[in-house]
Amino acid sequence: MVDRAVIDRLIDNLKTYVAQLDRLSKLEQEEFLADPDKLGSTKYYL
Repeated sequence: MVDRAVIDRLIDNLKTYVAQLDRLSKLEQEEFLADPDKLGSTKYYL
């Protein structure tokens, strides 16, 4: 049986991750690549 609450939580997480990736995608490439935290966050959200 599928737990609806678990699925809803996963979908909410995915929406958050997509929003974060969208924000990160607007950075200049040099700024993005120079910041290991931004790189790590991007890998996590993927």
